[in-house]
Amino acid sequence: MLIKMQYPGVGEVPVPGIPVKLSRTPGKIEVDACRLGEHNQELYCQLLRYTQRNLESLRHEGVI
Repeated sequence: MLIKMQYPGVGEVPVPGIPVKLSRTPGKIEVDACRLGEHNQELYCQLLRYTQRNLESLRHEGVI
């Protein structure tokens, strides 16, 4: 059930694999999980409508 994936800066990590095994359409994991803060720009500026200045301020203050 567990497969090993390479994560940048971390190394090899065991993650849950595909639980159902089908002969015609076997599943596979092609992308790794998001790294902490990887999508901050999109979340804060697009979804929450923060300005770039607000985002930089949060980074500078150590909030994110």
